[in-house]
Amino acid sequence: MALTPTVTIGLPDANITAPHNAPDKAHIWDGEERWLLGEPRKYAIPEEGDPWERCYQKVKDYDDDLCKGWRDQVEKLLIFAGLLAATVTAFIIDSYKNLREDPISQTNWLLEQVLLEIRSANAGNATANPLLPTPPTFTPSALDIRLNIFWFMSLSLSLATVLIGILCSQWLREYQRYTRLPPVVGISVRQLRYDGLMAWKVPNILLSLPVLLQLSLILFFLGLLDLLWNLNYIVASFVTAVAGLAILFVVIATFLPSCQNYFGTDPRAARCPYKSPQAWAVHRLIARFVRLSNAFRSPFHAERDAPFFKDKTWVDADKTWCAMKKRTDPTHRSNDMVRGLVWIDKHLENSVNMVFSIYHCIKSILPEESAQVVLQINKDAQAYFHSIEVMNSTAIADRREVNLALYLEEKCRLFPQLGTSHLDAVVRLLNTRTKQAPQGTDPPLFIYWPLYDVLGMPEDLVIQFLLCYKDLISLRRLKEEDANNLWDLIKTIARSDGETPPHTTYRRLALEIVMAMEGRLPTIESTTTGMQPLDAGAKREVKIWACHVIDLLQGWVPEDVEPQYELVLDALNKRLKDCGGPSSILSPKERRAWETVVLSRHSSTDEKLG
Repeated sequence: MALTPTVTIGLPDANITAPHNAPDKAHIWDGEERWLLGEPRKYAIPEEGDPWERCYQKVKDYDDDLCKGWRDQVEKLLIFAGLLAATVTAFIIDSYKNLREDPISQTNWLLEQVLLEIRSANAGNATANPLLPTPPTFTPSALDIRLNIFWFMSLSLSLATVLIGILCSQWLREYQRYTRLPPVVGISVRQLRYDGLMAWKVPNILLSLPVLLQLSLILFFLGLLDLLWNLNYIVASFVTAVAGLAILFVVIATFLPSCQNYFGTDPRAARCPYKSPQAWAVHRLIARFVRLSNAFRSPFHAERDAPFFKDKTWVDADKTWCAMKKRTDPTHRSNDMVRGLVWIDKHLENSVNMVFSIYHCIKSILPEESAQVVLQINKDAQAYFHSIEVMNSTAIADRREVNLALYLEEKCRLFPQLGTSHLDAVVRLLNTRTKQAPQGTDPPLFIYWPLYDVLGMPEDLVIQFLLCYKDLISLRRLKEEDANNLWDLIKTIARSDGETPPHTTYRRLALEIVMAMEGRLPTIESTTTGMQPLDAGAKREVKIWACHVIDLLQGWVPEDVEPQYELVLDALNKRLKDCGGPSSILSPKERRAWETVVLSRHSSTDEKLG
């Protein structure tokens, strides 16, 4: 059963069919102007205080907890190392004596030889030797050597643990010294130090301290067991090796920061964190020699090293290194502030308030920097930024707003309450793109389908969202892959139970979007020989649209949006006739659904007439 079309198929007003021909202020629907970028946000992300200060305080709290744990560990290890060293020393006091001949034993041997000579003389032995024999050579036993090796190495390791532990405590104290830096600079310096701390394996060095103590303890027990099972090698070489390595480590660690400052070739390398008072003294001493030697060096090196001569503390040296690093490579890979924000998001972003702070920090930096932050936080943004459409697009109005919207997209998955602010950003971006480039062929920015509880969002925001999509469809700027998502949204709106004015407005706009999609379908063209029928590809497009409309209208005859409903139904009827009738493109099941829609309309009309 077919219906005779009584309405010319098309969109009800010029704003729908050709909004690109309207003036800038003509994007109006029932008194609604399109929201654009640059206007005050209705659903902006709240900002309380300085976001950089909050992020800075957050990372300092994190570092305080981290370093406090390390310091507590070092302090306990130092106490244990002292106790172990005292215990081992008590054993060494007795064991080391066995490595050399006891003078008392030698005296006793001499007295014994004298006594033998006296006895021989008294016996009238004329052949008595007037000279005493050579004393026997003293050789320590293998047991004594093993014992002293074990115990002296144990003592050396205990003392090396104490020495390295003190160095680590100095490094941690310097790591946390900021001397009232501004938050933005503080985050950069902190990230510089944190990267250096990790790259130079300071946590691993701290972790090695318990291992050294355990090794010291094992050696002590080996010696103790050897003593019990038996009661000698050259001890000095082993003890010298352990002590020498510990001293060499201290010397290298003291010189490395200064060597990196004045002799390093790559400012992008991780910053050496081996900072201590003695290292700073060496740094100032080397600075004097470098300043004198600059007369014989290239101007490049002299200019590069000059800023370090003015540094008063390690904090100043870190700031100088930061500035030199950024001048050498201003890209995101050497931008400590970018990596600092990414680190904060990854390790400290555990509340919506922290998201607010990071959002405003991203908003306050350069678009190129914010893009790198977002690319590292939202992995899906990588494909967006490198897509052909975006690379070729000239309609990008504000890259910073794009980056902020992409950041909110990622965070909406964890915090759904951000959906309102994200949808506000999306609508403004889309409206601005549409207004600035209505004739563009590249698809405009569409970041994310915010379909989670869209009907529960503020009325004006939902209206703006639907108006935005009506414009996109009318301008043929909607991506094909988004069509199914849009149909799902339309069906959700149409079948909502609300009878209040907002829901009526939503349904009206949803049906107008359906009509805008109908306006994109191919039509029968007039020629000199008659009407040109639709080809197979055109019929396939019509069928897809028709099936969605039938599914939408089936079992639904709204009274609050009846004019729009009639337009859609008549448009569907005409499209089916253009294709040769329902039987030419619809399956039996789809034809039955179409008949159900028609019968529902007649039943509704009969009830009104009755």
